[in-house]
Amino acid sequence: MKWIIISSSLVFLLSCSQSKKIISSAGNPEVVCATGSLKWHQVSSPIGSPVNKQLILPKSYTAYQIDESELRTLMTLVKSGEEEVITLPVNGECLTFRLVPSGVMSPELAEKFPELQSYRGIGTGQASDLASIDYDGKLLRVSVSTGRGTFILDPFEMEDGTYYLMFDKKNSGIPKVKYE
Repeated sequence: MKWIIISSSLVFLLSCSQSKKIISSAGNPEVVCATGSLKWHQVSSPIGSPVNKQLILPKSYTAYQIDESELRTLMTLVKSGEEEVITLPVNGECLTFRLVPSGVMSPELAEKFPELQSYRGIGTGQASDLASIDYDGKLLRVSVSTGRGTFILDPFEMEDGTYYLMFDKKNSGIPKVKYE
């Protein structure tokens, strides 16, 4: 019995590894980061056109797909306090953040929209790595600030599904407007 417990603990620890890359030999998307059952699958690029034709794609990005039910499960665990960290693909590496509620929503608004969650993330490897994480019950939106810049992980709904694009904020593709 001890062997089973040790073995399953080892499997769980390996699946939560923040820096291990698992390369698929079957041609399936590569799993680059994971938190529990939530796995970020790197894909070559989105196929098809954006659902929103006015959507501006970043100049350069890395595309990922995740299982929405795995995301929902993780965020339910985070909301209940059973899970406190999330590992995200950020600029070619996996960064793990300890999550704390951001407190940006009033209690009345939080009661009206219980599916909305907002967190601050503090880097577990580098405390100066900070994240702003919002979840609306379906999609995750993330902004990460590190010593190397500010990075965005945003969902883009394409004809063939939802992709999460990781890009440097400088490469957002949105023209800068000068204010006087």
